[in-house]
Amino acid sequence: MKKQDCHTGNPLVFEAGDVKVYAGGTNRNGGWHVMDPAPDLAMGPIGVIVSPKTRDVLPVGWGCTDTAKGAGTTVLEIDWPDYNVPKNLGKEFWLALVEDIKERGITSISCQCMGGHGRTGVQVAVLAGLLIPEDQHEWTTAAELITWVRSRYCEHAVESKSQEKYIAEMLDIPLGESVITLSSGGGWLSQPSAFVDFDEYNEFTPDELMQQQKKSERKQKQDKKKKQGVSWKRAIPTPLVSGWSLVMCPSCGTHEWRRATAKYMDEDCVTCGGEVFPIDYDVIAEQSMRCQITDMSCHPMDMYDDISSKFAEAEKQGLQTKFDTNNDPVIKWNTKWYPMSFFMRTEDGNLVAASELWKERVKNAKKEKSKKPKPLSRKQRKSKTLDDYVVQSLDINELGFLDEE
Repeated sequence: MKKQDCHTGNPLVFEAGDVKVYAGGTNRNGGWHVMDPAPDLAMGPIGVIVSPKTRDVLPVGWGCTDTAKGAGTTVLEIDWPDYNVPKNLGKEFWLALVEDIKERGITSISCQCMGGHGRTGVQVAVLAGLLIPEDQHEWTTAAELITWVRSRYCEHAVESKSQEKYIAEMLDIPLGESVITLSSGGGWLSQPSAFVDFDEYNEFTPDELMQQQKKSERKQKQDKKKKQGVSWKRAIPTPLVSGWSLVMCPSCGTHEWRRATAKYMDEDCVTCGGEVFPIDYDVIAEQSMRCQITDMSCHPMDMYDDISSKFAEAEKQGLQTKFDTNNDPVIKWNTKWYPMSFFMRTEDGNLVAASELWKERVKNAKKEKSKKPKPLSRKQRKSKTLDDYVVQSLDINELGFLDEE
């Protein structure tokens, strides 16, 4: 099942005594803010768990604040990059959290992230391992636990090997035979954490391991596409801009619009070499910021700065703007209309369509390719003699071959 066709809302994943644990994605009609009644505890990544879309900003201590929906919910925000693991939370945190849950009488917990898959799956797995009594565990390894979570929630729960390893580390259980088919390109290997012990990798460095893993996964993708008869030049259907896809690198945070063909979508990040992932559907669903000029809800990629959207800035810069038939704001470039997110801010502050930056990238790539020495022609190869390979002015005596013992 494709990710866009899987779970919606906030399904109950498991119960442990009096505690019920729910899971969902904020861009899949999930998240604590849509639960009724609201949960006692809501946890998730910063920027997802609390945003203008999910929570009102009300004055502390006022009577009206206590009457708002979800006013009694304790919100726990975690520094947790997409497709990755928490930056600052180790085993001690999760053990202390479980003690807090018991001591404070928490009976309902909402776990979430944007899509409700990777980071949400990790939260659910770790909580299940700590809240459910050990004699009731239906798993002995992290891989088996992930399979258990997937069977109760979503088959896409837990997305990367770094997340799989994190679960094993937090619960002190064996890793087991991995159930992850694709690596995140980030996590343990590209972003070292205090909880990682690289000694187990023996003579290989983290960078070497990551490069080998990416090379292997890239070859697997290419082989699969060849078997399926996928053309490297044929455009992949995309929801935002036909023929284009917005990708993000979890390792360094780089965003880039690319031609939506297998050739370019399989390329690594141009900044750090990490693996990239399309976020087109996230841009459509996650309107977590607000333009103070137009009062429109926007995705962070739609914003020019913290105050104004690219739509408002485009009008200032003299670009044509309008609302299309779906009442979505669009900006004109040459003869075509594009969504705000398709425009990028240059170093001098100008808005430029991503297609222009792409042309420049392809042009530079061709220049670099042209710098490589061309292979010799058949005629040139035949005309070569041994003298062409001899190092001139080399004194054979310097080599030491004739030295007497």
